[in-house]
Amino acid sequence: MKSEKNENSILSFKSSNVIRKIEFFENLDSTNTYLESRKNESEGLVIVAESQSNGRGQNNNKWVSEKGGLYFSFLLKPDFISPVLSIMIGLTIIETLESFGIENLKLKWPNDILYNNSKISGILIESKIKGNIPDYIIVGCGININQEIFSGVTEYNPISMKLITSKKFSNKIVLNKFLEVFENYYKYYLSQKTELIINRVQDKIYKKDETVKINVFDFNFIEGKIKALDNDGALIIQTEQGDKKLYSGRIVKNLST
Repeated sequence: MKSEKNENSILSFKSSNVIRKIEFFENLDSTNTYLESRKNESEGLVIVAESQSNGRGQNNNKWVSEKGGLYFSFLLKPDFISPVLSIMIGLTIIETLESFGIENLKLKWPNDILYNNSKISGILIESKIKGNIPDYIIVGCGININQEIFSGVTEYNPISMKLITSKKFSNKIVLNKFLEVFENYYKYYLSQKTELIINRVQDKIYKKDETVKINVFDFNFIEGKIKALDNDGALIIQTEQGDKKLYSGRIVKNLST
């Protein structure tokens, strides 16, 4: 589908240390896919779409991206990549939503934000690594803001800021708040001061102290109690064989109910 830029679609984020330019589109196939085509540009380019015709989540899951939500991707070029990045983005989204009065938010490790067990936001991070150094990192985020109906959703139970508060929000104001919070935490990420990031998210871990089943690779599963996040972003699981650290996976079942 042909993409069309909105009127006044290119903005400079002048107060930013990292984010340099924001471009708005009416519709894109996927903000991550489009930004990948511009991966050679400088760090800090943000691509925003009012809707996506082929929005993507983790594990090739479809992200329903109708008008009303905030869908954006941004380009990063640090000299390292760590699992803490996904945790940091999750914390950024949580603190952004909290600033608008949304509480009871949890980070479903490693990349979903839930409100009372309903999904309000998701993260998709894609990168290309040369040696041990990332050539680029694309961070994609979807936040449900003003949607009231989610047509065709089967993979998750969605909710939006408007459904929670009965108020309508400005997507641009929410985006600007996200970027403001992100800038603060990205400085800690770059200096590898991960303890501050991890400590602030520990009490927001979904299903903490509960026994869950996690898909760690294809059809390989592990069962255990979620204990905490390590400072390197790994999820610490208590199993019958002892504690294990997971750097990737997906929680598929809560066994305590």
